[in-house]
Amino acid sequence: MVERPASAGRKDADAQTDEKDLDGASGLSEMRLRFQQQDEVLRQLESDRFSQRLEIADLVSTSKEQAARLTEQLNRLTKDNTSLKAKVESLLATEESYADLIVKVKEENTNLNQKIQVLSAEHASFKHDADNKTAALSDTLKAERAHFKA
Repeated sequence: MVERPASAGRKDADAQTDEKDLDGASGLSEMRLRFQQQDEVLRQLESDRFSQRLEIADLVSTSKEQAARLTEQLNRLTKDNTSLKAKVESLLATEESYADLIVKVKEENTNLNQKIQVLSAEHASFKHDADNKTAALSDTLKAERAHFKA
């Protein structure tokens, strides 16, 4: 080993200390830089999260409004459906009533046709009898006229 004077050893020790200080300062700077970068990333993440929360809140609000509209529409359709069911039931009852009425009318029509046949037969019989009586009376009148003329 080479011997150095004390001042040279001191200079060397001071230089090493300065290098350590520089290395320490450099490490600290790197840590500060990393911290700032991480802080910036964290701030960006927080900003993104806040934006996402706003978007979510907007979506929730829109969804609630849409759900309210759909619920209102469903209620209206349910009411309309109930009303239509009542109308259909009423129409079915009317149809049954008309069906019963049609059966009664058909029965009445059958009865009237039977009465018409009976009355037609009676009329034909009455006309036949009337024609026979008229012919007999006519013959009697002709005979009496001929008897009075003679």
